[in-house]
Amino acid sequence: MITIGHIVTVSLLCSLLSLAAGFYYRKQYSVLKERLSGQKNKLTFLQLFSKKLPEYLKALGIVLDFKKINNWLVLAGRPFKLNAEEFVGAYIVLVAGTGVVAYTMINLGLVSKLIGFLFFAVPSVVPYFHIESEAQKARDKINTELINLIYSMDLGVSNGLDEKLLIQWAAEGKGLLASMLRESLKEVDLGGEEYLIFYRLAEDYNVPDAEEVGMLIKHAEKNGVDISQSLYDLARDFRYRRDSDLDKNIGKVKLTIGVYVVLAYMVMTFALIAGPIMVEYLPYLSKGTG
Repeated sequence: MITIGHIVTVSLLCSLLSLAAGFYYRKQYSVLKERLSGQKNKLTFLQLFSKKLPEYLKALGIVLDFKKINNWLVLAGRPFKLNAEEFVGAYIVLVAGTGVVAYTMINLGLVSKLIGFLFFAVPSVVPYFHIESEAQKARDKINTELINLIYSMDLGVSNGLDEKLLIQWAAEGKGLLASMLRESLKEVDLGGEEYLIFYRLAEDYNVPDAEEVGMLIKHAEKNGVDISQSLYDLARDFRYRRDSDLDKNIGKVKLTIGVYVVLAYMVMTFALIAGPIMVEYLPYLSKGTG
């Protein structure tokens, strides 16, 4: 018997197929138009899909900061070479697609509601946590490179070198911090102050330690004081803070492993001892209650 649930399910599937067909047509149309006109179309179908999205979300009171999303993706190594617009479009398609498939399987009785919810929830949250994990690794790496940069600046300034020159040398490296310094130095070349490099690093990429470096350089520039000792003290504080955080994380890992070991022993005890006893005496208990 055809129910309303089946009708809704078929309608959702048709909508999803229509959306996919529209994406495919738009992509093919853009390629054909590009070849005929000789003009290169820079927008991909994911960008076209998400281009109007900020307007719709803004009407609902939701504002997406594509700059922050793009910086977040840069820290994570830009997975699949997606920019912010493409990532938002792909994420919406992923969530919508898994939602429709999960709803369809539940209504057709193929899976339980719990399994359907997990089928929808896992693809929806896994990309975020994976990218955030990679971004956090990048922040930790930047912090380490920042400490090394401060020590280098301390040695250089102590020997009479200018801090801007030292930052330029650091920007010639191959690390993640070096690439970010190269971008920020473009603003300095246009007349910006050196401390703005570290302020931008702290604001755009969520690296709080960089803000302290910027404040130190700003204070030294405005007051004309020697920053060599201040750089040394700041680097020492950063290393102490990092070692302290590392010890805390190791303690958390040990505690987590201990909890898992205890739970594993409890499960094994139940499975090997209590489980067989309960299985053996359960029929007698059921007869007694009957």
